[in-house]
Amino acid sequence: MKNIAILLLILLLADISYGETEYYQQAKVSYKKARRSSLKSDYMNASKNAARALEQYVQSGDDEKAREMRTIKEGSDAVIKQINDMISMAIQNKKIATGMSKEEVKLSWGEPKSINKVTGQKGTIEQWIYGETTTKTDKYVYFNEEGEVDSFQDK
Repeated sequence: MKNIAILLLILLLADISYGETEYYQQAKVSYKKARRSSLKSDYMNASKNAARALEQYVQSGDDEKAREMRTIKEGSDAVIKQINDMISMAIQNKKIATGMSKEEVKLSWGEPKSINKVTGQKGTIEQWIYGETTTKTDKYVYFNEEGEVDSFQDK
């Protein structure tokens, strides 16, 4: 019975250790991706993964890795706040900004005249068209697969 308890404890510790490594790796990869893409969703993933890893490293007493995860989380959260502030300002000024969600675009420009979806090697993108499709005053918004503005044309 004692051997079974020890075996269960070893298996539990091995599982916790794997989870730490998994969250740690996910945090590092998602933070690197966020810095390349500058997308809010990528920074949100980095923050979430870093928070999970941070909790595990604080519990295990690994101060060095906890400090590293805290830095990633705080850095991600600061960028998310900047993006949110920029988006709020854009909405107030009836402008569009990369990283906006579909709801934020609707708050700024209203409902689109039409929506097109295109599927290719890089996945599905969505194009929202504002204005009359036969005039030079058309405006276009392009969303990535995460539902964030990837690019836009504001004529």
